[in-house]
Amino acid sequence: MLYVIGDNEKGNVRFMKNQFNLLVRRLCDKFSEEMNVTMNVTKGFSKRSLFEEKLCEGLCSTKTLRNLQNGNRNLDKLLQDEILSRLGAAAEEYIYLLDYDEYSRWKARQQILYHITWNQPDAAQRLLEDYRKHYDTGNRLEHQFILSMTVQIQNLLGADRNRLLVLIEEALSLTVPSWKDERLTDLILSIRELNLILEAEQCRDDKGRPERYIEVINYLEKTGWDSRGMAKIYPKAVYFLCRSVAKSGSLKEDSRWNRAKILWYCNRGIDILRENERMYYLWELLGVRGALLDEMQQELLSQGERKRADSLQKIYRENMEYLWALEKIYGEFHLPKETFHYCYLYITDAVSCVNDVIRCRRKMLGMKRRELYENICSEKTLGRLERCENSVQKEIAAKLLERLGLSQELVRAELVTDNPEAGQLMERLRYHENRQNWLEVGRIRGKIETMADMNILNNRQVLMHCEITSQWRKGKLDKNEYHKKLLEVLEMTMPFPVFLKEGEKYLSDEEQSCVRDLMEIMDRDSTEYMLCLQQFKKMYDIDRKEGMRNMVPGMYGIMTAYIDRFGKYRNMAELNAEDLNRADLEAEDLNQADWNTEDLIQADLYSEIICQGYLRLRRMSELPYYLYYRWRNNRERKQKGILEGYALDDTEELASCMVFSRLNRQEHLECCCRKELEALGCER
Repeated sequence: MLYVIGDNEKGNVRFMKNQFNLLVRRLCDKFSEEMNVTMNVTKGFSKRSLFEEKLCEGLCSTKTLRNLQNGNRNLDKLLQDEILSRLGAAAEEYIYLLDYDEYSRWKARQQILYHITWNQPDAAQRLLEDYRKHYDTGNRLEHQFILSMTVQIQNLLGADRNRLLVLIEEALSLTVPSWKDERLTDLILSIRELNLILEAEQCRDDKGRPERYIEVINYLEKTGWDSRGMAKIYPKAVYFLCRSVAKSGSLKEDSRWNRAKILWYCNRGIDILRENERMYYLWELLGVRGALLDEMQQELLSQGERKRADSLQKIYRENMEYLWALEKIYGEFHLPKETFHYCYLYITDAVSCVNDVIRCRRKMLGMKRRELYENICSEKTLGRLERCENSVQKEIAAKLLERLGLSQELVRAELVTDNPEAGQLMERLRYHENRQNWLEVGRIRGKIETMADMNILNNRQVLMHCEITSQWRKGKLDKNEYHKKLLEVLEMTMPFPVFLKEGEKYLSDEEQSCVRDLMEIMDRDSTEYMLCLQQFKKMYDIDRKEGMRNMVPGMYGIMTAYIDRFGKYRNMAELNAEDLNRADLEAEDLNQADWNTEDLIQADLYSEIICQGYLRLRRMSELPYYLYYRWRNNRERKQKGILEGYALDDTEELASCMVFSRLNRQEHLECCCRKELEALGCER
């Protein structure tokens, strides 16, 4: 499908394909080949049409799928996510702009997920009942969501396993009615459907059949899912397999379930989690692996195979260090080590209301309505759109968004591309950026530039930002050059002074990233720095007040710096918008010389909220850094004689941080921790 788009600067008309719909088509092509459907093709059916029938089974018609591929109509988010998942793509990798009705439904789901994740079943139940009244109107996926959440709430309340099984089977049968009768290889399933199959199996009196778990694992291995999708379900399937084999007593060296085979599955599951910076069932798999390694060592020693036993000792010791670090941090925050929910299958962060985005962005840029709607739609249409009285047409939304300096795609990945490989490479680039592997970052970036359309403004902005950040980190740019180039990248889509002005804001993820990088090199006591902090605070306050606290890690990260300077609160968990507004006024009376001393304790407390968010959501990407910052703040407190709060043991904290860094493959931070330990006279 072709869109007519108004050029931001010249007002010229140009054509651009809808990249997301083309991406879905490419995923269908790729997945249909990898599935290698072996069923007999009946007369009148091609292999492609048979694949499409299987892909849509229980979800929608093949006509609906073709409409999605061609961009002829919008699909509701639950259906779109489910199709993406059946195609092996993780929905959380996409940025969504939804119309106001769809956004309200998404927000209601996120609030339910938050209360389950934070182990508040009563609050979750009340919200779920309200959701049922408003949205359970015959849509299979909506009803499946309600049943899935009911299962998790009832599980938290200690419901009988048989009662849970009835609910799970009802939920699963809504979209996979033949799940009991057909082999998994004859079906095309999403992550959520596979999860329900695992949940149903483990509700059996015998905790499930090993053969069924192997069937799920083999399905995952053969269907070409992306790495993030695998991380959400593969470790769970492996842990359920291990538990089932142990319960059945069939773990024997001469049987199918020998230790070496189970150990291989454990290693694979743990590697997938580490690669994706996730912790779903990580503690459980480490426990299983530790027990297996110990048994294998003892057996080898009894057979006189000391050399082979010693070769396992290093792996065993490292495994036990990982377990120790996890148990320490979960115990400290009084959180369960076990993965007790699967809300992460439904959580998506990068979602906004397109109506709000258009209204907010127009006002932020100081545009009159005529400047925005001219040659696109009528003033009346724009007014209704901004007041959330009308759902926006896809073509109109695309044109308005581009005129506002944003990507025209209502659904997109970080890169706007129809090439799945380019999107996967972008994930790898971010992975290596976080580990400061700049040579690999440069290599991947060069490859992406040959695959993605660099005529698309969003793509140029993302990759140029990546390039100058790499140059800065490698010391090839001085501070002034870096500042100048960052501003150039940011102002490809938004003038920086616009961000500093008062008023409601909407920034793309890339624009926010540019501003944060600018803040890194600003004078922390400058007016400009403080204005940036306050603008971010106001942006994130809106999400917090609306209960969007599943975004804790990203949202509170930037707020830590704010509280570090202005926070004067003892109970940070109860911090609200009024407190933060009052902090604005109190800040004028603070002695700037004391900002970095008196507020260290408050910075610690706020960092605890961030750490809790990462732990509850089972993500470890930034967790080692926050543990390191906490230790560093504790050291500052000691040096400045601030005796309030709790005192941390330097050796234990640094050791824990170092182990977490190794677990998350953050070699740079691991090296920093090791040097700090050596300075304390410790060897690890």
